[in-house]
Amino acid sequence: MMLDTLIDLSLRGAEQPVEFWRANFSRLVSELLPELEQIELPSDTTAHQQLQKMIALLKNPQANEFELARSLSDLSTVFLSGVPADATESVQHYFQASRAFYSRAQTAELFRQERVKLADRSADDQKAYDARLFQNEGMTYCLEFYLALYKAVLDAPTESAKRALIEGAEINLGFGGVPGLLEDLKHDEVLTKFLYKILNPSTREQLTGEYYKLKIVVTNEATIDVVVSAMKVFLHVLIAAFRSNGIERLASAFFKPYGDQPRLEEISL
Repeated sequence: MMLDTLIDLSLRGAEQPVEFWRANFSRLVSELLPELEQIELPSDTTAHQQLQKMIALLKNPQANEFELARSLSDLSTVFLSGVPADATESVQHYFQASRAFYSRAQTAELFRQERVKLADRSADDQKAYDARLFQNEGMTYCLEFYLALYKAVLDAPTESAKRALIEGAEINLGFGGVPGLLEDLKHDEVLTKFLYKILNPSTREQLTGEYYKLKIVVTNEATIDVVVSAMKVFLHVLIAAFRSNGIERLASAFFKPYGDQPRLEEISL
């Protein structure tokens, strides 16, 4: 059913960028296009224009993700008017899912535009910018926090204690109240305060991809062992990226799970 496919497309888009599930995106588009193209609407209506825009975007393999998300959201408002009673729940689901996709894609687009503004800097300036970003925001909001949380989960004496650190809205890692893992991932602070700001595209894309892999594991209510394994993988990639940007020690300003300013190469996960 067309509406089910639209919901699936929107939910996946809300969960992670299209580039990370391109094969499934292409499959859903191939299912969706024939049904959309069969819809007949008066050519002088806004609904017709929105539908044609959606079809054109789906046919374009280079389509901007934000434009696609916006088009899906606009199209959902068309379905909201005059919807049959037996389809009301599905339409509402589509509306909510497409808005979530739009919100995530809009955030990513805003940071993309900010990076474009910095693209005219010299290669050395861009490298220095990333090094400062890793040393400051990356160290505080990402590496040290996730290392501290990872070690706390490992050291927690019971499964319920481990689960509390993962699922708790607020936890204590020895420095006041901080969000648990799931809560932190819900708000995407690692993305907005660090990863989306990285100028080097290969580094940014690799770390963003690993971040979303972790987020999907945690939000899908995986077992403790699976969550710990996903955290370990993310941290290994993260540490390698920090070292590639010339950072060899933790700052240990707040979190000190491995002692005071240990060398990254000495941290055993």
